[in-house]
Amino acid sequence: MIDDQGELFDSGLPKQVGLELSGGGQAQPEAVGRPLDVPQAFEQASSFQVRDELEKLVQRDLLGPWDGPLEQFPPKRMGPRERYLVGMLGPKHDATSTVDDAGDVPDTETGVGGDASEVELPEIISPQALGRIWASSMGLSFCVPADVDVVNVKAEWGRYDESEQETDDGKKARVWSREPVEYRKEVRLDAEPSYKIALTGEHEDAPGVLLAVTVRPRDGKRVVEIALINGQREQTGRATDTAWLFQSRLTVTALDGAKPIFLPVDDPLDDLDAVGDDAEELHLRLLYRNERRYAAGRNVAVHAEVDDGERIAHELTTTWLPAYNVPATTAPAGRGTPLEHVELSMDTLATAQPGELKYGLQPLIDGYQSWLDQREAEIGDLPGPLLPAATKAVYDARQAANRIVAGVKLLTDPAHPRHADALRAFHF
Repeated sequence: MIDDQGELFDSGLPKQVGLELSGGGQAQPEAVGRPLDVPQAFEQASSFQVRDELEKLVQRDLLGPWDGPLEQFPPKRMGPRERYLVGMLGPKHDATSTVDDAGDVPDTETGVGGDASEVELPEIISPQALGRIWASSMGLSFCVPADVDVVNVKAEWGRYDESEQETDDGKKARVWSREPVEYRKEVRLDAEPSYKIALTGEHEDAPGVLLAVTVRPRDGKRVVEIALINGQREQTGRATDTAWLFQSRLTVTALDGAKPIFLPVDDPLDDLDAVGDDAEELHLRLLYRNERRYAAGRNVAVHAEVDDGERIAHELTTTWLPAYNVPATTAPAGRGTPLEHVELSMDTLATAQPGELKYGLQPLIDGYQSWLDQREAEIGDLPGPLLPAATKAVYDARQAANRIVAGVKLLTDPAHPRHADALRAFHF
């Protein structure tokens, strides 16, 4: 960033990661005037801490609130719809008369004569281009056992309003402030198949924010859909943003808040007989047999909380910025592991002699074969339709293990006719 005196300054990301972002693209006061060539002191942190801090900053910047649940925008800033990008639910559009708007319909007649070489197509502004298309609801669907008659739903969002305040120089200015809103409702699943719960309105048909609930029985279970709907009246002028919901979120739990009741809606071990003899599909279900989905989002993603060893989730939360931790694939090398004595250094392998190679690579063969023995012992505990896929997977892996054995023998046995060429290629 270059200031008006031509000096080069730090644009500033948060201190923890060498960055100091601020809402609306403005530099924080402490970042202004700090030359880039001045050494900065950073707190000690692991790469995981830096990543988590950056994730939080991205969430605050895109979803908000940037400055906490009671944040207040600086004077003369535009409204929250200009500040944030996700997590917003707009009010329902007011119905307008097509007769009143008839005079505003663009003329689509481009002419009836000539060769059309000088005719320009009229500019037709769509509702999308006018910013008139937005989501007014979001929610989730999930499945619970048939004996679950009630769930607890927490609905949260931020409401922004504009007020007049006095600035430091004594002048009056309009300022946007956030008010956190939260409602907790017990939602009956044994009532009507479809109904609404008013949150801010006097009744379910009055303008306001509400919950829409739909329950359907299926195969001895209950499929439930809950939506948060912004049914407020659309505002005009500067007050438009006051009718919007920001940072909206739904959290669903059992009545006691802890009991696991949410069944998987997508489980690789379900309906295995319907897969038939599709070898690829069975292999994928074998690999991902422990990966389950517990809810489907509507205009939003859903995060499920599941305790270790559990197959049923105990909490579902909507999220506008879903995240997933992808673990690194690392060899279990080191003291006390099956690969403790495996040589992994490329510099060492590039000059190792046959005896050294045999000592450094044999533990790889032994460890892999031992691991395959463990996988083979697990086959009997799998569902019947997965047995052929598991047996084939272990067989294919043993073929790969045999190729490793042959390769190590080629490198370590000077009596083999192609040993010298193979060793030279390996070293290279």
